[in-house]
Amino acid sequence: MRASPGEADPFPAQTLQGHPYIDPVQAQVIPIMRHAAKRLIFFLSTATMLGLFAQCSAEETRQWTDASGKFRVEAELLAADKNLVVLEKDDGDLIAVRRAQLSEPDRQYIQQSDAAAKASSAPRIDSEWKLNDGEVVAGRLMGFGRQELSIKRELGDLWINDHRLEDLPTAYRKVLPNVVAAIDQKPIGSLEALEKHLAEHGGGPYKYTVSGVQLELKEWGVITIPLALLTEKEAEEVRPGFARWQAAQQEDVSEEDRYETTSRERLALNSRDRQRRRYQAAGQQAWQQRQMRMLELGLLAADAGVTDIWQVEVIPPNSYGYGRMVVVSAQNSSFARRKVAQQFPGWMIGAIAKRSY
Repeated sequence: MRASPGEADPFPAQTLQGHPYIDPVQAQVIPIMRHAAKRLIFFLSTATMLGLFAQCSAEETRQWTDASGKFRVEAELLAADKNLVVLEKDDGDLIAVRRAQLSEPDRQYIQQSDAAAKASSAPRIDSEWKLNDGEVVAGRLMGFGRQELSIKRELGDLWINDHRLEDLPTAYRKVLPNVVAAIDQKPIGSLEALEKHLAEHGGGPYKYTVSGVQLELKEWGVITIPLALLTEKEAEEVRPGFARWQAAQQEDVSEEDRYETTSRERLALNSRDRQRRRYQAAGQQAWQQRQMRMLELGLLAADAGVTDIWQVEVIPPNSYGYGRMVVVSAQNSSFARRKVAQQFPGWMIGAIAKRSY
């Protein structure tokens, strides 16, 4: 994440999520001196990517339709970016559809919601993550990301990428000892213990590569939390999406697929957070995560004489793809399967069922 124009970039050598730099392991450490660790949290400069997805304000339940008029669903707008829209049905299920496949009135509604959200004084903190030691880190959700971090002890101070730890926001000081303790498997419960630990091994610097959940902090910059530091419940909820995101960072993945995966998983995390906050605000504490389902509506044609609507499951041929349900108009299940297979070559065709929307 680069600094805004006119601002100094505190981490000039670092790169951003969504570019071809990610390594397939969650945190791979490159030792500069002996006793290097394996994973560590990292920090970025002030984020500018937040505008890529809309923080939709409180919405009403309404009927959504596709361009053909055959798909209809009663749902609330939960979150959206420039490509996908996430809708929450009355039963709590989440469905994601492509913005371009919705009707013109629906697209106008989303644009108005986007404009209202941008005009409002939305809080900078919209996401909280609980660490396995009970601490909570809060900020604005960025999605999954990766970064390198250099840590050292020099002249009595702890330095993170050439910045004194004491100059960084409080969240860093809360998390850093826990991270190093988890990495080195040492009982490091304080910054003093961390300084002593580093001094015993030469002080550094040590270079780390880590990936996890990224938050923009209210005070300054972005913090990235490895899944290993989250509570088991939260880590389990986001692990499938994190695995898809990691797989999309391989060198043989196209830029288009990498970008789409990064954007989709960011939106899925955002939807998870927004739905949980809604349930909690309504006093419904027994919230359970709902996996987002992707619906493809592009094969719903207004064909004369074709009245049946079919829902066909397709399974991606790679580990970063997102399984989806293709909604298609066809005379029978065989025609539906054939249409979908032509649209998704190489994908495995799964369950197929007649549906009415």
